[in-house]
Amino acid sequence: MALRTRSMKPEYSVTEELLHLFELALTIGKQLDPRENCQNFVQVLVPRYGLIEASIWWPDDSESGVQPLAALPRMHPDVITPTVVDTVYRLSQASEPGVLTANDPDYVDFTAGIAGREATCGVYPFSDGGVLLMYSAQPDVINIRLLKSLRPIMEVLGTSIRGGFAREQLLLSEAELKKQRGFLKTLVNTIPDLVWLKDQDGIYLACNERFEQFFGAAEQQIVGKTDYEFVDSELADSFRMNDRRAMENNGPSVNEEWIPFASDGHCELLETTKTPMLDEEGTLVGVLGIGHDITQNREMQKQLEAERDRSQHYLDTVEAIIVSLDPEGRITMINRKGGELLEYEPEQLKGKHWFEHCLVQPEGMELFWPS
Repeated sequence: MALRTRSMKPEYSVTEELLHLFELALTIGKQLDPRENCQNFVQVLVPRYGLIEASIWWPDDSESGVQPLAALPRMHPDVITPTVVDTVYRLSQASEPGVLTANDPDYVDFTAGIAGREATCGVYPFSDGGVLLMYSAQPDVINIRLLKSLRPIMEVLGTSIRGGFAREQLLLSEAELKKQRGFLKTLVNTIPDLVWLKDQDGIYLACNERFEQFFGAAEQQIVGKTDYEFVDSELADSFRMNDRRAMENNGPSVNEEWIPFASDGHCELLETTKTPMLDEEGTLVGVLGIGHDITQNREMQKQLEAERDRSQHYLDTVEAIIVSLDPEGRITMINRKGGELLEYEPEQLKGKHWFEHCLVQPEGMELFWPS
């Protein structure tokens, strides 16, 4: 693309030119939204320079390469055709500002029906791919001198646009991060286990709602403090010892401990797993703890053991052999009297084949209990 660089005498004085530049400068930065910022700019640019149209285009991630940020008058969507966008993209790649007429191959006509005749187009490319297009029905209005006078203003405008988009990206990133944190927080609070995170010195960094019940305090009251500020020193010492064990072993450390809950005073038997937490570079951050309530499981285990012992006691008082066999004829249980009569300890007989080891099968027995 070859932009014309002819110089023509402007129809306004130097004082007017400075006032126009000052007014343009005042529009920049009033809005954080880059689109609104650009719209304010062209709304001053068009009437001050007697233009029939002006538009600002900026690089985007689409295949077209550029998108309109602002225009005065507003562009109808039908005007933004692929051919127009391709041409504007080529204009945005120019290294210096220039002037186009309708005879130039890269002239883009947004002004049909507005000016009533052909217009002169001023092209001012931004340093990073955007472009300002200005149209005037008067051939002496847009010239190289005018475009060069806009240079300091355009540099500030470009910086403002970049800053606006960077802010939008930051807000999107913060919103996504907040969403992910909220999801993670909900997930951790939904877990029925106690979950907490400490740094290397035993200072709490985070915990879930279940853990709050243990200390009887909200997370914001727990973070930044240690165990010694919530439980007695003996229990705090044991917590700290298990923290160190996990860090020293560089792997999970599992232990069981009875925990009194400050929220209502009840106690739970927890199976606690503590795992060292590492950052992306492998540096130790702290210890992640998960406490799973096994109180009910332990009570059920005790009940089963008591029931087993009681049943075994009944079996051992019977003065006869009582034996239980699996489908293959192997001993799964035999009482004390059976062991005495067979001259074995009951545990020695478990897993043995009853008819091969204890009783010899009479002839024909295999019909009922095949070996």
